[in-house]
Amino acid sequence: GFQSASLAGPLCDEPLEGVCIAVEGVVLLQEDPRGEGEATIQYGPLSGQVIAAMKKACHQALLAGSLRLVEPIYACEIHTTVDALGKVYGLLMKRRGSILREDVKEGTSIHFIEAYLPV
Repeated sequence: GFQSASLAGPLCDEPLEGVCIAVEGVVLLQEDPRGEGEATIQYGPLSGQVIAAMKKACHQALLAGSLRLVEPIYACEIHTTVDALGKVYGLLMKRRGSILREDVKEGTSIHFIEAYLPV
């Protein structure tokens, strides 16, 4: 149940990272065939139902906490000439990029730009 819950999270079926779920105890109950209430069982034909119930319990526990989606970011190194520098800056700003550093190679018109760019 936990493996299937961690492979497809509750928000958008994306794999989970950095999650720990501590299961403190599990009790499976089945009606006693003699009609004397409930009897505990360990394994049996209910194993598929247990996996589905565990997956649902993990998803409910995750939804009760504070969830967040994390956007993937590329670390880019861009080499461009002075002629295209304005277009590169325009593209980075249009795509919500953030520029970390800019250098010019001495003796040439090549600019080096290090930036973060959302995927």
